[in-house]
Amino acid sequence: MSGLLNKCEKYYGTRNLYELLNVRPDASPREIKKAYFKLSLLVHPSIATEHKKAVSTAKFKLLGKIYSILQNPEKRKVYDEIEQFDENCETNYKWLKYWESLFVQSSVESIPDFNKQYIDSKAEIAEVKRAYILSKGNVRILLNCVPDDNSAKERIMRIIQRLIESGEVEEQNW
Repeated sequence: MSGLLNKCEKYYGTRNLYELLNVRPDASPREIKKAYFKLSLLVHPSIATEHKKAVSTAKFKLLGKIYSILQNPEKRKVYDEIEQFDENCETNYKWLKYWESLFVQSSVESIPDFNKQYIDSKAEIAEVKRAYILSKGNVRILLNCVPDDNSAKERIMRIIQRLIESGEVEEQNW
């Protein structure tokens, strides 16, 4: 369960961000802004009595996070799709962008270029080394842990042999 949504329920009686702002899910950015300002005036810490200032501050901060989610089209889309948002929405948003950047669009035509860059590269050697260590030398497991085509087994075995000979890994019973 999302900490953000739990706080929404605690302070505002709902886990739905649109309901909290009293707007429809298809509300425009202008409508969301207007609803945010209206509610923020009601919970602003400067108008709270001294014994309610801490709660008022928490409500105000929470309202700011909600506003930042619903005003950002990409964050709002994430919320709309899964009806969840972690307390630290900025981090989640950055992770989403990070993962999207890792998985570039590929095609059959891009495979030879990838192979030219990857085969016998530092990246491939590092992956083989990691897989060798994690699999404790079990070749069947190791081959499932590294990207390869049908002809890669011999190349991977040569890489392992070089790693053993250089002392980077200990020889396992494979």
